[in-house]
Parts: sequence; C-alpha cells; structure tokens
Amino acid sequence: MNHSFIMCGHQAIYLIYEPRFLEVSCRQQAILSVELDDTVMQHYKDLKERYPGSIIRLTTNHKVYFSDILEQKCFEWNMTVADEKYFPPHKDTMKRNINFHSRTSTSGLKVSSSNVKKLLLKSLQTSKWDDGYPQDSVPFYLFGKSHELHIEHKIVRSPNIQLSAGNIEHSFGSELFKNEYERPLFLVIKGPYGNPFRPGSNFAESNTFGFKLGESFDAEVYESEDSTIPLCSGKIELKKGKTVVFTDKHRLNRNPLSRVISDEERRGKWSKEVDKQLGRF
Repeated sequence: MNHSFIMCGHQAIYLIYEPRFLEVSCRQQAILSVELDDTVMQHYKDLKERYPGSIIRLTTNHKVYFSDILEQKCFEWNMTVADEKYFPPHKDTMKRNINFHSRTSTSGLKVSSSNVKKLLLKSLQTSKWDDGYPQDSVPFYLFGKSHELHIEHKIVRSPNIQLSAGNIEHSFGSELFKNEYERPLFLVIKGPYGNPFRPGSNFAESNTFGFKLGESFDAEVYESEDSTIPLCSGKIELKKGKTVVFTDKHRLNRNPLSRVISDEERRGKWSKEVDKQLGRF
C-alpha cells in the first residue's frame, strides 16, 4: 500500500498521516517527527518558497508496510504540491471525490529519514472508536515548538473528517512548550463550533466546516485527554499568509470498492448493448 503524509514545519519537520477507514493498512492516525537529509530538506524548502502557503504531500513511490516507515527504512517518495489555488481540480478528479488535485514536483526522491519519532500512533479499527463525538467542543492534538505550533483533528469514529493546520497563530505564550512532551498535547476548541465539525446529517453537504483561513477559535490546552485542569487557555487563529490548512473528508471515508462497482455497472451496460445487437441476427 502507498502511504501519504502532509508535511508541516519549517525547521522541525512533522509528517501528518492521511488515514483511510476502509483500507486495512491505512487505519491509523499518526503524527511523526523526522529529520530529513540536506538534499530532501532543500527540495522541501524550494517548494515552500515557490508555492507559499501550499500543502506539501510526501507519498511512498511503491507499496510498503507502514511499520517499515517507522523503522526508518529508505524508500523512493514523491513530493507533491497539492493545493487548489495553484492547481485547480480537473472535472474527472472531482468525480472521484478527491477534494484537491496534486501535481508531482519531485518524483522518485530517495528519502532517508532519521530519528523518526512517533508523537501519535492511534488505531482507527472499529474496536478503538470512541462512543460518540463531543457535544460542546472539537478535539485536536497540538504539537510542534513554541514558535511554530500545529494542530490535527482527533478522529474519533467513522465517518469523520481530517482537519490539519500548520503554524497556527495563538495567544498561549512561549511558556506552553518549555517542557519537552513525548506526545502531543490535547487542544479543545470550545463553544458552538463543534456542531459544523460533527459528522451527522449535514456532514456530507458541508464543505468548509468553519475550518478555513481567517477563522479564530477559543481553545483550551490540556496535557492529555484525561486531564481535567487546562494548562492554559486562549485563542487560536488560522492566519492568512502564515497558516497552512488541510481538510479531507473524501479520502478518509472513501470506499475503495466504489470504483470496482462503477466498472461492473459499466460492463453491465455494454453487455446489454451487445445482447441487443446480437439479437438482430
């Protein structure tokens, strides 16, 4: 299986995994910190400079096991720019329910990552789902350095949505990350914002979920999901010109068999046409 990550950070590099509920090898939510060699790092910086504010994706060039990535094995990867503002989606792309178009900028890039750290590795198997979605908040993981913080939406059950934001603006202060945390902190967006994020009757119809550049939210930060006393509270902003926002609901929830079904339906139509033509003889 090919695996894809969204890259974020400028000096400290993090990889946010793109999970898929209906593909067994992709049923995990993961955030990794990695150190890239100088050549790969320069490619990344070049793309960030050429396409400011863009989403950069790293995808394995061949089918590999996810565990191999964690074991720091060297693979060939594709580093791509995946952003509608640079590459508008094609009509056929939209039909496949992919919410953005990717253009390969560097293919066959040999990425030798070292010092891979698992900040988060959580199974999305059905048995690991939460009982329900929070009623009055939206849960996120918070990670990074004090000068550059990132958030990733906690995926609690299916269907759901992936929401990621790199380099958010915040009012938490530099003291928040004075300690070294082995795993992400837990950030909760409070207030009425939870309703548009929550999978439900309007889940498929909404495209923005309020998670877009220019939006700001009241938030509380906890050391873990089990903590009851917040470390701090304040505002976060998805700031234009600074924050990179990634959202996905299609790939995460997509049924990989849907294309097969469509092909069978297409063959069925051809079969009927052939029978009709043969009936003339």
